[in-house]
Amino acid sequence: DMGWMQMADWPPPYTKEQKFGMIRGKDGDPNKLIDHNNSAIETFVESEISYVYDPSDPTPQVGGATFNPSCCGRLSQNAIESRNDVLVFSSEPLESPMLIAGEIKVHLEVVSNVEGTDYVARACQVTSDGESVNLADGIIRRFNLRPGRRTMVDITLSPVLNRLGVGDHLRLQICSSAYPKYGRHLNTRGSFHLEIEANAVVSEQILIVGGDSGCCITVPVLPA
Repeated sequence: DMGWMQMADWPPPYTKEQKFGMIRGKDGDPNKLIDHNNSAIETFVESEISYVYDPSDPTPQVGGATFNPSCCGRLSQNAIESRNDVLVFSSEPLESPMLIAGEIKVHLEVVSNVEGTDYVARACQVTSDGESVNLADGIIRRFNLRPGRRTMVDITLSPVLNRLGVGDHLRLQICSSAYPKYGRHLNTRGSFHLEIEANAVVSEQILIVGGDSGCCITVPVLPA
């Protein structure tokens, strides 16, 4: 157990960035996070992974920093991760502890069929018994997408201080809603507060991973 830590500055200035690239699993295997320190992400073939986001059935927010006392803090994510509108990427079991301190950043290369939508990223800790619990999340709201064209998206997650132990996995969720923490994006280009339910459309979101895509999660790690 980590216990309390005292630091002179936040975020601590002496963290090191550890980058994990996102790749598609082969032959139905789970999608993976590949440690850039151990593998060159460019050696993996570029591929596409897609999901469909329907504003009438928004991906729910479970846990995290909310004012809902019945659904806040660190909670199991396994049910959320089984949804078809959530993409999941997991690292190999850690061979040494990882102490995350600061803001996790996620870089995506996406293609959408609509002019506006949300992108949500959530980092999780998966313990040796397979339970996934949330660590931090972030969202970016886009209204200026060009349908069918590649777009770069950068998401900064909420600050976190957490220790992943030996055998744990780092996991990343990607989806387009965290409801009701954030209001639903109706997948339109108009002003979020003026849009009406009747204008909502279903969207297909494509992630370009592997190869030169650059899709990755960057984690600030305190040296051992």
